Parts: sequence; C-alpha cells; structure tokens
Amino acid sequence: MQKNAKKVWTRMAMGIGLMSMLSFSSCSTAENADEVDTETTGAEEGAKIADGLFDSNELFTSFNATNLFEDWDLNDDNFLDENEFDGSYYQVWDTDNDGILEESEWKDDVTNFGLTNEDWDTWDANNDNQVDKNEFNTALEDNNYYSTWDADKNNQLTEREYTDGIFGLWDDNDDGQVEKEKYDNYYHTYFGV
Repeated sequence: MQKNAKKVWTRMAMGIGLMSMLSFSSCSTAENADEVDTETTGAEEGAKIADGLFDSNELFTSFNATNLFEDWDLNDDNFLDENEFDGSYYQVWDTDNDGILEESEWKDDVTNFGLTNEDWDTWDANNDNQVDKNEFNTALEDNNYYSTWDADKNNQLTEREYTDGIFGLWDDNDDGQVEKEKYDNYYHTYFGV
C-alpha cells in the first residue's frame, strides 16, 4: 500500500512540476508591458509579400503546413534519407499521380526544375516511353540533387533543406525571389495545394 501511495505522490509532484514549467514558458519575458510578439503566421507572411514576390521562407511555411514531408519520411525520423527522397521526388514529378512519368510530364518537369541538356532517351533507358522509378533514381543521382540540397552534409535532408532545394530550382535568376504567378503555378502543380 505504501508503494502505491509513494507512486501517487511522485506522479503528483511530477505533474505539478510540469504544470509549473508550462506556465513559466507561456509567460512573456518582455521587460516592457507594451512589447508585442511580432511572430507571424504563414497567412500573415503571405499578406506581407505585397510586391508579388515570394521567398524561400514562404515556400517552407506553405510546405510545412502540409503533411507531405511526414508522409515521405517512411521511418519517422524527421529526415529524408536518399531512398525516401528519391520516392518523394518521383511523386512530385508525376503530376497526374498515375505512378508513371510520361514524356509530356518529364518535359515540363525538366524545364520547371531548371535542368538543361537533358535527353528523354537517357532517362527512359529501356525505351518503353515512360520513366519508371528506377530510371528516375538513376537520372536523379546524375544530377546530384540529394547531396547538393544536404546543406549540412549529414546524409539526411530536413524539411527546410528540401524546400530550400526546391526553391533554388524555381529561382531562375538567384535573387532569392520567385514571382507570385510562377510560385502559385508550380506550388499547385507539384504539391497539389
């Protein structure tokens, strides 16, 4: 009986400690009561971009609001390994979601993702008029997306590294911005939102 009572008191103390920590963390640390938290939501951030240009933070915020990265992270470690990346990227390029990458999709994707000097026949190695996942992965390795996007070189992509990599491909002139019309078109086409 004493063991059970001790467990109850221990759990109560832990609960009180946790509640105290939560209440302290929710208190403002502002020295001046007039200070206001200026953190913005994704919608507010989008409204702030009145000049019709989007940056990598906007893509990250929009993409983060979806469950795509979590769905692609098959081992639930909050990173994409190279196999998960290959699968996710194939899914992105397969815009009609039929599990097959046809030449018309491929042509749009090659253009929209900034690839140059690419040849359909090289990607469609077995000449069956479609690029399957294995052919795609081989061609993708030749373009070094995974290793290039892995900014910290730990052989794992974070969601931020993934979206920064995508944004870098959409930002044709490397000025850190993409026009609203292009952004909306690409985002809707490739992420279905």
